[in-house]
Amino acid sequence: MTLFKANLAKRYSNKKHRMLFTREALWKDFGPFIQEYPFLSYKHASACGEALFERIDELELLCKYGTKEEAVEVGTRMKKRLRSVEHDTDNFPDYLLRMIDQVLGTT
Repeated sequence: MTLFKANLAKRYSNKKHRMLFTREALWKDFGPFIQEYPFLSYKHASACGEALFERIDELELLCKYGTKEEAVEVGTRMKKRLRSVEHDTDNFPDYLLRMIDQVLGTT
């Protein structure tokens, strides 16, 4: 754990000011949050999960009213982004990846 904390300190110590995000900001745009905080702690997983559920709902609408190719492209980018998030939870992002696959019909 000490090595992990040292790695995080080294990675982010050059920033003088960190952006803070409200729960509403997470709902509207998850991208800037995950760029600023690429490690997702279990303490924030539920708020992030809620924001991602909304994005998955939007993906479902894209499947329904857009083209399948667009939806698959967006879903693929979402999955790639989720896999890149460092985390300390047991089921993140697996359940979200499964949800995306279900929406896209790729399960």
